Amino acid sequence: MTGSLQIGVDVSRAEHVAEILDPAGAAVGRRRVPNSPAGGQQLIAWVLEQARHLSVAEIRVGMEATNVYWWHLFHQLLAHAELRAFPTHLFLLNPHDIAHFKKALGIVDKSDPVDAHTIAQYLRFRTDLHEAYTPDPRYEALQVLTRARFQLVHVQAQEKNRVLARVFQAFSAYGKGRPFADVFGATSQHVLAELTVSEIASLDLPCLAQRVFGASADAYFPAGRPEAILHELVQLARDSYRCDAYTESALRTAIRAHLEVIRQIQRQTRHLEQEIETAMARIPGRLQSIPGLGPVFEAGIVTEIGPLDRFRDDDQVARFAGLTWRRNQSGEFEADTRPLTRRGNSYLRYYLCEAANSVRVHEAGLASYYARKYREARHHPHKRALVLTARRLLRTIYALLKRGEEFDPKRRSA
Repeated sequence: MTGSLQIGVDVSRAEHVAEILDPAGAAVGRRRVPNSPAGGQQLIAWVLEQARHLSVAEIRVGMEATNVYWWHLFHQLLAHAELRAFPTHLFLLNPHDIAHFKKALGIVDKSDPVDAHTIAQYLRFRTDLHEAYTPDPRYEALQVLTRARFQLVHVQAQEKNRVLARVFQAFSAYGKGRPFADVFGATSQHVLAELTVSEIASLDLPCLAQRVFGASADAYFPAGRPEAILHELVQLARDSYRCDAYTESALRTAIRAHLEVIRQIQRQTRHLEQEIETAMARIPGRLQSIPGLGPVFEAGIVTEIGPLDRFRDDDQVARFAGLTWRRNQSGEFEADTRPLTRRGNSYLRYYLCEAANSVRVHEAGLASYYARKYREARHHPHKRALVLTARRLLRTIYALLKRGEEFDPKRRSA
């Protein structure tokens, strides 16, 4: 038995298209099967039949990690006893890599059979690929929760941007001042949802205090900071454009709707975080020994990294996360700026950056590193310094996971 059987599978919601290449690279055949348990069994039976007929030494199956359409087939292949005994190697491939490889082959058509053929050829030429690891059910379930939290956080950011856009239409000068510490704080939300610009500009201060602060107005007004808040609020209203009554009413309705969505997302995010913390309490971890790195961030990092033996060093983990910078050099020219590649696991990159932003507040070594990189940056200092800090934190995380140790601030300083 010699050579490898290469199977490229183009996955989709309804069906899969698979193509088999023999050890010489010749096409053996192509099959179209439904995306169902029965369809997966048909594909497995066909692959085993061809593998025995051609007397190959191993089977290599590749599919793109497109959405979640690969998930059931991957686990079905992973659990099949005959396939695993052959042996069979499974590869989850980056769609961007397949797209670039397709261009290199000069293929311009886009169809399921063409994509299956491209994946099979990619497997044939790339013998250095890392096999997809066998997931631990505990970590795989935890990954579902951390990714759901990631998605909710991003939806919340989008909703906040929509609110700010509507606020500019309804209360154009509001963003120029800072009457409240947080635009999305409770008092600010009440003002944006319940008061019109005309009302704010025309009401006397005691009435406005009652409308803004409610029953607690007497405690706030007229002394101290609340009076300054009201004066600033009135000035911002007078500096704003006026809308007609119909448009203003519609804008306030839209703002209320978006704010309610944000509050609901915040409630669901807190619920997910509680579930993540409960799950992490049953899993041994080392990363929470780092000041400022809690169970949610640890869960997001360890579930995305997976088994550490997949990576040679922390540089490989950084490339996997997309925490690398693109070099632009030709002859004697070397570009000053190096943009972040952003090619990799966006979930891991997000949780590393969020963890770095938290740890830098609590850990002196990382705080000084962040401050130095912030001063050095000419553009977007916080973003640049934070990403560099995340890369530095990743080195510490890799060492702790590799050695099975807890964080030691004295060793970190040394």
